[in-house]
Amino acid sequence: MTTGRPCKKNVLASVHVAKRHGDRSLGLLAKASKTRMSSPRGRVGRTDTVTQTRFTTRADPRWSAPITTAADAALSRIFSRQVFRELSTNAQSPLLSRLIPQSDVLHSSADAVTLADFFDQAYQRLLRPNRRSAYAYKNLLFKKRLRRSFYSSMAIMDEFRIGAAVADIVTVDTRIRVFEIKSDRDSFARIQKQIPEYQKFGAEVFVVLPATQESLAHSALPPECGIITLSDRNTFKTVRQPSQCIDCINIETICSSLRIDELLSVARQHNVDNIPDSNMHIRSYITDSLSPIPTIDVRHTAISALRKRRFSTEETYSWAQALPESLQYLGVSVKLDEVARGTFSTALARLVLPNGEVL
Repeated sequence: MTTGRPCKKNVLASVHVAKRHGDRSLGLLAKASKTRMSSPRGRVGRTDTVTQTRFTTRADPRWSAPITTAADAALSRIFSRQVFRELSTNAQSPLLSRLIPQSDVLHSSADAVTLADFFDQAYQRLLRPNRRSAYAYKNLLFKKRLRRSFYSSMAIMDEFRIGAAVADIVTVDTRIRVFEIKSDRDSFARIQKQIPEYQKFGAEVFVVLPATQESLAHSALPPECGIITLSDRNTFKTVRQPSQCIDCINIETICSSLRIDELLSVARQHNVDNIPDSNMHIRSYITDSLSPIPTIDVRHTAISALRKRRFSTEETYSWAQALPESLQYLGVSVKLDEVARGTFSTALARLVLPNGEVL
């Protein structure tokens, strides 16, 4: 039987294993040793920190993503566009039925709750510090920073492709802003490649991240990149304002990011004629035709085209406001017609059981 403090030989062996497998921090190893000391009879139980922590190799290990559990992954997918669209089509979602028991939100002995209550309970779990997913950041951003402008003049695009990158949130009013979210679960490995793509689009770029990463963000992000932090109490703080990189704007990136109808609108405003009928050649032809025009002018007309994506009518406003707080962002980022909105509202009133069955 082993008792008390772990012997020096065992600790040194653990250090050797950590180095051999590329573990990032010996601080975690020290924490694991404390876990051993406090465990009954000095044994390493199933909750030992070393056995539960895995690592990924990154250029800067401080920026790698934490390990998430199966329940965390299920919680994130509950607030997906797929679930939202399925519920708005048939008032039921096969994907959601599979995710409910995986999420551990409802205990097996719990009574049935409405789907609206289930979403709110699941969302409260998403708001836990160090467990917040990208959707939690998006919903909080909309509620606390973007809602007022959205209902007056702003267009919001979710998961918007710009060049070779996909931006979490893009807002367009008189300017283009990108909100790139690096949540509690995300890795920062791709951020250095993403920001230049957004700048080619003429966007002001904010990186939104946990407050614990603020000092690292200052040193790792370019000075023209804005920084917004989210505290453990779920409050935002603008640490640094972004600036636009005019010299970075690239006409090819702008043209590749627009829909065909938007691209045609931009071309007409710049008097591009003889546009081919084939969709295969329209984009390249218009891109070549716009290349002699000042990039700042092309960006201006692109903004006008993108603003037409707004769908914040009074009817949409009223419906989105009536949704549970947990679904506000999905309500304004996924466009639904009147029938689909009614179907989704009906689904929210249905009862759901812990096994995922919707009554």
